[in-house]
Amino acid sequence: MSTVAEYAAQLHKKEPKIASNRPSFSIEVAQNIKAIIFDIYATLINFCPLNFANDDEKKEYQLSVFLRTAKEFAFFDTLKKIDENTAPQITLANFYAGLLLTLQERDEKNGKKFSEPQVFEVWNLILSILINNGYEIDKFCIGTRDEFAKCIAYFFHLHSFGRSSLFENCGKTLLELKSRNIKLGLLANTQFYATLELSLYLREDGICEDYLDLFDKDLCFFSYDLKMTKQSGVLHRKLFDALYDLQILPRDTMFVSANKKDLDYAKEIGLS
Repeated sequence: MSTVAEYAAQLHKKEPKIASNRPSFSIEVAQNIKAIIFDIYATLINFCPLNFANDDEKKEYQLSVFLRTAKEFAFFDTLKKIDENTAPQITLANFYAGLLLTLQERDEKNGKKFSEPQVFEVWNLILSILINNGYEIDKFCIGTRDEFAKCIAYFFHLHSFGRSSLFENCGKTLLELKSRNIKLGLLANTQFYATLELSLYLREDGICEDYLDLFDKDLCFFSYDLKMTKQSGVLHRKLFDALYDLQILPRDTMFVSANKKDLDYAKEIGLS
């Protein structure tokens, strides 16, 4: 298990699930289907976003997560040193939003209309700012610098959205499909932690240790990995190339998502 995966697993043990209600997962598969490609959140993972009464309440909660992150990784004093007149969580939130916007603008200038910045890259840049202002990273670093940035990114993600789970019977259904020699793949707008969480939830339900025990690596495409969203068409072109290599026709490939726009687009390009 990687350093980041181990860190995430330990966090999951500490955090209670917020999604106690698990709707059942089921799909009907036509006889000719040879491959099924899934979205992840709200399709396999029972993603339950937190509800807020208004925008102020949402902003306050987000700032509380930035504060929790600052305390968890000992950023607090350095952030206070950078701007003693501003609450550390606000300084950190401003860094995060500003750097994310900078990366997006950089990609737009380079002609990448549907770019997907890697979130851990944002945290790596924040680490650089903190180090330049006296943060002693060697005292707190987990693994390599990139692994540390990913641990921070995952901590922030988990506490922003909470613990969840797979839909009821999801893992068993996936095992059944695989036993019928149907190729399983993933295609999603997501960051690195989506497959990490998928593996944790599959393990939690006693299905398998790693998502790649179920899904074909050659049929898995993620926006963070290609740094482009689904809307760019890049992920789907990669999928079609992979299906061609496996001698599977698009019409014999089923796309499963909770997002109607994704389903409509899949039908437009010839997926079932």
